[in-house]
Amino acid sequence: MIDVVQVWITVGLIVMVRVSAFFSILPFFAVARVPATIRVYLAISVSFALTPLLFDAVQSRISTLGEGELMAVVASEVAIGLFLGFLVRVFFLAVAFVAEFISQQLGFIGMFVPSIAEGELMNPLADLVVLFTVVLFLISDLHLVLIRALVTSYDVVQVASGLDLSVAIDALSIRMSTVFLWSLQLAAPFVLYVTVCNFLLGLANRLVPQVPVQFVMAPAILIGGLALALFVLTLAAERLIERFTIGAFGI
Repeated sequence: MIDVVQVWITVGLIVMVRVSAFFSILPFFAVARVPATIRVYLAISVSFALTPLLFDAVQSRISTLGEGELMAVVASEVAIGLFLGFLVRVFFLAVAFVAEFISQQLGFIGMFVPSIAEGELMNPLADLVVLFTVVLFLISDLHLVLIRALVTSYDVVQVASGLDLSVAIDALSIRMSTVFLWSLQLAAPFVLYVTVCNFLLGLANRLVPQVPVQFVMAPAILIGGLALALFVLTLAAERLIERFTIGAFGI
């Protein structure tokens, strides 16, 4: 009986290591606004829920290992969890970068407010886009897709096998290229909109040089950009849900 309990505790701790490392780097959990106590309780709860599902896969890999080898397994599980979490965080970093770029293109220059999620200074529109992405991610239950992918990762990267650097680099390069293309698709309408507006402003300034067209039309460009953002974000939301559901941004 004691041996069975000891095996379950060992397997649970091994599962908790990868799950805790994974959640420690997720952008919508590993933020200053979420207390550390809640993050710890969340990681423990998810680990307890996943341990019965992963017991056979983990126990078969660690049953013949000694104490020294178990410490090496713990270290490798930390690295695997951090890497898997970083693959998700790359997407949200790209969203923040594109949102800052769009904000500057539309004229939000010099306007900075504390970010709702992280606390650092961001443009208001960029902060709104990042918050929109996080809220959409959670209310669409896409975090459950991440948990399902985390369970699947035990078949792809098994316990005690270590993190293959070549496979990790390939996965990271594929993720970066996918996120880069998605970012271009998100930013392209705003680049086209600002280019056309600047061309028309330059033409109007040539035709009517007495009128300060740039100052008169700046609010109109800003309002038009916000309307375009509402339309583009609606389409981007559908694309985001589709991408995560089919696993393009999953693990």
